[in-house]
Amino acid sequence: LHRTDLLEVAAIGGGTVIAKYATTFSDAAVGEAIVLLDSDGCLALSVNCGRGDSLLELATGAAAGLAAGNREITLRRL
Repeated sequence: LHRTDLLEVAAIGGGTVIAKYATTFSDAAVGEAIVLLDSDGCLALSVNCGRGDSLLELATGAAAGLAAGNREITLRRL
């Protein structure tokens, strides 16, 4: 992934959001959806000054998929 790549994040059986891959929150405008590596080194869906889980209305343990070109990754809210 490269900084500013656009990614489609989809909840399994739910909604979809387009998010930008970022390295820091300052790469995004306030309220913008981003995917970044968190402090544990895991990919995380987030919103600058907000909550990423609210974008997809994810419940604890719900799965979401991430697609970038021909690459797909599954994310799970813990």
